[in-house]
Amino acid sequence: MKRCIVGLAALALATGPLQAAGPLDEQQARAKAVNILMGDPYGTTIGQVLKTIKDAQLVRDGKTNCGEKKRPVWRFHVVVEKPVTSPASPIDGYLFIDATSGKIVCANLPMLD
Repeated sequence: MKRCIVGLAALALATGPLQAAGPLDEQQARAKAVNILMGDPYGTTIGQVLKTIKDAQLVRDGKTNCGEKKRPVWRFHVVVEKPVTSPASPIDGYLFIDATSGKIVCANLPMLD
């Protein structure tokens, strides 16, 4: 009987609502990042914004450029080599979003800091 209960608990964790409380996968996190970055200087289309995201990493210890957070975060390296409004001032920084909610935690990027 104990084995059956443990098995049911494992199944519930794998398929139930608790799964939604886990971190976003990379595709979900990128979609949230695109929403945050959409607009000048990062791009006005999804494709343009996606091109500015050079790297994505799930940071489980919550370490960010703006301090340590208590929860995991997704870190996106964002690079705009020649912004439309200021081509001589390239952008190279990071966007951090909460790994569960997808809300911005912090950024060292123009228009987001």
